[in-house]
Amino acid sequence: MKNLAIIGAGAAGVFCAAALKKNTGLGIKIYEASNKPLQKLLLTGGGRCNFTNLNVDKNIPKEFYPRGASAIRKPLMRFGAKSAVEFFEELGVKSKVEDAGRVFPSTNKASDVADALISAASRNGAVFEFGARVKNISKEGDNFKVTGERLNGEIFRDCAAAVMVCVGGNWNDSLKKSLEALGHSFEAAAPSLFSLKLDTAGNSSWRDLSGISVPCAKLSANVADKKFSSEGALLLTHFGIGGPSVLKLSSFGARAFAAKNYVFGLSINFAPNLRADINAAFARARLDSPKKSVLNIPMFNIPKALWAYLCGVSGIDANCTIANFSSEKQRTLVEKIINFKTKVVGKSSHKEEFVTCGGLKLEQIDSSTMQSKLVANLYFAGECLDIDGITGGFNLQAAWTGAKIAAENIEKTLIF
Repeated sequence: MKNLAIIGAGAAGVFCAAALKKNTGLGIKIYEASNKPLQKLLLTGGGRCNFTNLNVDKNIPKEFYPRGASAIRKPLMRFGAKSAVEFFEELGVKSKVEDAGRVFPSTNKASDVADALISAASRNGAVFEFGARVKNISKEGDNFKVTGERLNGEIFRDCAAAVMVCVGGNWNDSLKKSLEALGHSFEAAAPSLFSLKLDTAGNSSWRDLSGISVPCAKLSANVADKKFSSEGALLLTHFGIGGPSVLKLSSFGARAFAAKNYVFGLSINFAPNLRADINAAFARARLDSPKKSVLNIPMFNIPKALWAYLCGVSGIDANCTIANFSSEKQRTLVEKIINFKTKVVGKSSHKEEFVTCGGLKLEQIDSSTMQSKLVANLYFAGECLDIDGITGGFNLQAAWTGAKIAAENIEKTLIF
């Protein structure tokens, strides 16, 4: 019997075991340093598991994968969102589509996705080794020696014909060094998908806005002579801003922002879809509500409390009526609406997303097989590679895709 060692019982590792054909005679062992499988998956999507996104199948990965888009383009054509939905359907997990193409299990339970994968992997003969941290992978002839340590301090040494590495974004130094000894190299890790702390939040008037959501905003930042921008829903928080638009910006700017220690200028457009004649909108307000305070006639779909805040920082007095609203004050307010200047002074973890960029360099991987170009029968998939996507199901899809392609090649080379 030939053995396959899978390092990591996360999304990619368990999916690989679940995707292998049944009754192949292949011995599959999944090593997991913690005492449970798929812990990260269970937390995704607020515990609902946004497991893919239909936009994946548009074949424009550069819009969704800040790093690794070119490497993952063809793999996604082989196993994309539709394929993932069908795969889980066959495992008994029905799905539903929500806004922006996000796909969830119809039950809204991440545990249903996890249970289906674990059951499929077990049916395929996979054995889970929990509390087993792999620290070294070495080559001995045509086989690999997998060495590690259990939670009780016991050292284990196993032999495998192929190894699949799916350790996520946090490499243990010993394992990383063993792969470097085999000729591999890595891109430095950096956080991705995080909220932003703003110096503006030092004012109580901003903190009072905490919890307010802007349906659509555009964020722009120039860092290291490169412009980063994103558009989408924006959440105002006591420390700054969060929400989809911020997570997308942080994903594309992850390395540049880290290099600046998360301190840089930021511009916010609170009404990017504003197409109406602004002067005409104010003229109508003057005609319809001349005695109303400017603070009490929010426009352009801006939430009332945010509108009042923008009026305040524009120097508009609470007693200023729309009839007495000068053209100079109007220009100042409009500028605050479409080009609100602030400063990022740090980052904050996002409770539902915890992704890192960086990992094994992609030029060392054959993306048609997910096999190392340097060492035969050594495979990689998931966040351990320098591939990461924006929020919305793209990171899990990358894990499924890489694991599926690796499983197909493992079957081809070890079984048939």
